[in-house]
Amino acid sequence: LSQRNLKYIPDKIYKYYNLEELDLSNNQISTLDPKLINLKKLKKLKLNFCGELNIEQAINVITQLSIEELEINNSILAHLPPELIYCTNLKKLSLRNNYIYEIPEDIVIHSRLTGLDLANNRIDSLPESISAMKWLIEFDISNNPCLNNIEICKRISTIENLEHLKMDGAVNLTGELSVLPKLTTISIENSEIRSFPEGLTTLRSLELSGCDKLNYDEL
Repeated sequence: LSQRNLKYIPDKIYKYYNLEELDLSNNQISTLDPKLINLKKLKKLKLNFCGELNIEQAINVITQLSIEELEINNSILAHLPPELIYCTNLKKLSLRNNYIYEIPEDIVIHSRLTGLDLANNRIDSLPESISAMKWLIEFDISNNPCLNNIEICKRISTIENLEHLKMDGAVNLTGELSVLPKLTTISIENSEIRSFPEGLTTLRSLELSGCDKLNYDEL
């Protein structure tokens, strides 16, 4: 149902009770119909480019769903709703290209996310408690102000089960990441890094395009 110029969810959608994925992106929907909770098998919900969406009302509905994946990208979102901890089945959350400035402590401590995409926001710090995200496997924090602070970046190395990390736009790449035993993928494209830390020998994938200041002879 994406790009249909919808202002509300059509009632006919609710007869598809086996629906597992619903894409409402690129519409003019301002509220989510509470009848969405009748879609008991819904696992993935996309609300990208829904700039008119009442986030507070939408989150009240979303927290009653059993979804495992949620996307609210490019939707003028000003904060990461801490109420999402009540989505107990939520595993993957994508909120890229918004105006989020922090990761709430409740999300860090109580969520069981395996994937978190916060690229292209305004996050200027990472909580010290980020080590509590023991289920997190994929993390995209690309192009956020926090990547300008090497001490803040070091906190990423405390996410012990991290496998895939994207830090595009970072100024530095901390050597502490080498302590992550499962880390196999790093992307640090279009970055200002001048050197690559030693110890990251277990990597299977390394994206460095656009790193014009990097001395590739020292890799």
